[in-house]
Amino acid sequence: MTFEELRKTILIETHRIIETSAANGVQKIGQPYSRPVREEFTEDEIKYLRENKNPDLAHPTFQKILRNAGPKLLTYPPKDVLTEEEERQLSMFRPSDVQRSALQKLIADSCASAFFAFFCLMDGVADPEVASVEHWSGAKLVEGMDGSELHDEFGVSFWDYEKISGH
Repeated sequence: MTFEELRKTILIETHRIIETSAANGVQKIGQPYSRPVREEFTEDEIKYLRENKNPDLAHPTFQKILRNAGPKLLTYPPKDVLTEEEERQLSMFRPSDVQRSALQKLIADSCASAFFAFFCLMDGVADPEVASVEHWSGAKLVEGMDGSELHDEFGVSFWDYEKISGH
């Protein structure tokens, strides 16, 4: 695959991901939801996840992740963010087909904005706002940089973001 083919594939797949994510988000509205019991993560457990890019599947911290992986209305951020009342209200909401279509477009727009901002960071035309970086000139991802994979690091990196941003 040439560089241009790779670039085109990534951009096309980004649009597919946006469309699918928006549709999946709208499907959650009006669905009954039962709140699973969630276990909070300790600072030591979060530290373990940050430091171990390929964690031992039998490790107690990883097992806690699996226990917490039950049905969840939201998967981001990786902590409960809706109150029980918010969840109850969402489960009672019965949007019409037109309202669902409008909501899907709003969610798709939000997803697209996130990807666009990410691409701007990668291209170096936007600067990091939370991470402290002296000079930012963008970033290039190359295959097999260090054996780590972004999709594996994404969830764990939330805790770094939360700590740095103060949220």
